Amino acid sequence: MSRAIAEAVVARVGSGAEVTVRLASAVPPNWSGDLTSASIDPAARLGAAIFVTFLNGPAANLRVSADVRIVADYVRASHALLAGQTIAAADITPVRDVVPAMPLRHLPTAAELLGARMIRRLNAGDVVQAGFVMTPPVVQMGEPVTAIARIGDLEVAARFVAEDNGRIGDLIRIVNPDTKRTLRARIIKAGTVEVFNER
Repeated sequence: MSRAIAEAVVARVGSGAEVTVRLASAVPPNWSGDLTSASIDPAARLGAAIFVTFLNGPAANLRVSADVRIVADYVRASHALLAGQTIAAADITPVRDVVPAMPLRHLPTAAELLGARMIRRLNAGDVVQAGFVMTPPVVQMGEPVTAIARIGDLEVAARFVAEDNGRIGDLIRIVNPDTKRTLRARIIKAGTVEVFNER
């Protein structure tokens, strides 16, 4: 279970993150669902217990809480940054450290932030979060995307079409061009999304 939660956290914040999980609630002894595929609450924040759902059919899901510590690459403001400012290399400092209390979302890299526009003011040393900047979308509505679904150790990929624009870490709608079935997926890189199984 802890491994599944750690993998879901890495998928959320970005590859290369080192995740430590301490379960705050136990699995009921009579629960028989899949403990290899975890779905994190979209509103999860570091610095507080996060809630994770394990699926066992539409009416028998297991919801647990866990404390999570992450060491990852992220970016801090080198000096005060103003709303509307375009980010240059001198404006940001890449670090690898424990991620402080903040929403559990994609941690933008320095390469992703260069040329992005600030949408709020930051002070020197503040973490540059994805929601603080406007970056060009890496997925455009109508474009084909590779959709990845993970079930335990099994990974399946298929071609879908994006129904929304989005940046890395955003949730968008995708549609199967053959069946017309629509799913929600999280953008993990340009042209690639991961099917989001929150129910």
